[in-house]
Amino acid sequence: MEDVLTQLDHIAQQKTEIRHCVRILVIESTNLQLSGSTSQGTYVNLLNHAIRSLLEVRSIRWTISALEGFYSVLEGIMDLPHVQELYFDFSKLPLRWQTPEMIPLRQFKSTQLQSFGFLARDANALLAQGLINQLQKIMPTASLSRLDIGFTDSESSKNAELMNQFFKALPKNTPLRIKYLRVHGWKLALNSLTMPHLRQMSFLDLSHGSEPFSQSQIWSSILNNGIQLRKIVGAITSSLNLYLQSYAGLEQITVIIPRPNSLDVLAFYHELCQNSLPIHASTLKYFKVVNTNTQGHCVLDDMNAISVCEKLEHLTVTIMAGHIDDLYDILHTAVAMPYLRILEVGYGSVSDYRPPSEAHRIVPMICRALEKTFGNSSRSFPVIVFGEKRYTPRQVAQDSLERHGSRGST
Repeated sequence: MEDVLTQLDHIAQQKTEIRHCVRILVIESTNLQLSGSTSQGTYVNLLNHAIRSLLEVRSIRWTISALEGFYSVLEGIMDLPHVQELYFDFSKLPLRWQTPEMIPLRQFKSTQLQSFGFLARDANALLAQGLINQLQKIMPTASLSRLDIGFTDSESSKNAELMNQFFKALPKNTPLRIKYLRVHGWKLALNSLTMPHLRQMSFLDLSHGSEPFSQSQIWSSILNNGIQLRKIVGAITSSLNLYLQSYAGLEQITVIIPRPNSLDVLAFYHELCQNSLPIHASTLKYFKVVNTNTQGHCVLDDMNAISVCEKLEHLTVTIMAGHIDDLYDILHTAVAMPYLRILEVGYGSVSDYRPPSEAHRIVPMICRALEKTFGNSSRSFPVIVFGEKRYTPRQVAQDSLERHGSRGST
């Protein structure tokens, strides 16, 4: 506690040069359990002055779960002149404490705001409504290019069409240039009102709250409007594959294989690996699969197709327990990619239930495959992540010695 107060005092009194170096300010809590002679008034005063002294801050991310220290922080960040990014997470702030104007965006000193976002419980939360209304008013004069808005209770907000609300207040023939859009728990409607503001979009995140069917409609609309994204997060669908096969230039993609599983979804995944991603071979650097059902898996044909993406730096694959014979070939093909730095390996089974004996069987197989993969080449290998453990050639060699040693001592 004393260390925190001392650091705040040094910053507030401008006794440290760190205040000139801070560009990103992350506030996770302002609720301190004060003791001794330190008063709440002393603490909030130091907090306020310390924040005001951070004149070079560009990005602020603030988690608001209580009102202790809230107004001291608010007054401090409102005075910072160069803020370009604001993000508020008040999803756990009790609704009874929220008011529409408790964060007055129009009173912020910075005129350089480029990125704005918040996470609320639902679209009916008073603070969420207030921020949405304020955004409508500042958008005509702001230079926003990033929107990151989410609701944790997506069921109650899934039909909220926020883009329509934002853009209907804009004068005609004054399109925004939204380049980054994250949709979490609300409906992205692409129509004649919203599309003019999204034509320069390069990043779209549909990871939360959008059903695969509605995502299919989104990909069809984006395809028809000629938007070529560089970074994508979304569920695997046939429409996503059609979209990806319509252009080249993708750099990052995270696909979600949703629950419940179906043969169609697995077919879409294999289509993605074998026909869609190779089109982006000269640009793709990041490919990750989020398996929510443990059944989507990479087969050797998938990896052979992915391997033409020679610029890949980060790759995630899931190995099916029934295809363990292909494990070495899959790993060997993956680590042969020249720029790969991180390879994440997971494994699934034919059902959601995986008995302990299966895990005990497959883990040694993975380790032997890693040992064989590392042992057959002298080139520099990426870090391989399996079972929340990171493997390097040295680590595999050490594990091998330990396994052989334990067998020799029994």
